[in-house]
Amino acid sequence: SEDSKSIICIQPTNLFNRNTNFTVTISGDFSDTLGNVSGIESQVSSVETAKLNAEMNNITNTDFQTGTVEEILRQINVEPQIILLDPPRKGCEKSVIEAIIHKKPDQLAYISCQPATLARDLKLLCNSGNYYLKLVQPADFFPQTTHVESVAFLQAISK
Repeated sequence: SEDSKSIICIQPTNLFNRNTNFTVTISGDFSDTLGNVSGIESQVSSVETAKLNAEMNNITNTDFQTGTVEEILRQINVEPQIILLDPPRKGCEKSVIEAIIHKKPDQLAYISCQPATLARDLKLLCNSGNYYLKLVQPADFFPQTTHVESVAFLQAISK
């Protein structure tokens, strides 16, 4: 549809097999309103699993890329409206943040399990002059522990 959005889901590491499953879930849950949903993952087996998952669930608006975030974002000819980012505890490499800023999505959703690296990366994104922080929502999935998950929502600054 005219109002459909293009989303890129990225996880800039090969340590976890979560990103590609986000891509399939988002594609299926919002298939009426989304155009294409792309997943970027550096681990080949994760991409293969995601493709199989999409096929088994009859989800056809997905695209999966194997490689680093920096490489794939430079190569693909997509201007995403939204980027969903789910890095490991160490956060994003500076080159990943720079690649995202260069791609100029309208919105970013950054899922984090480490408040310190989330703060560091949000500072880079917001200090770029391209984004402002709309909301950070913590979620305590592990009561009575020091672990907390958070999601931060950023919006592009209109120029």
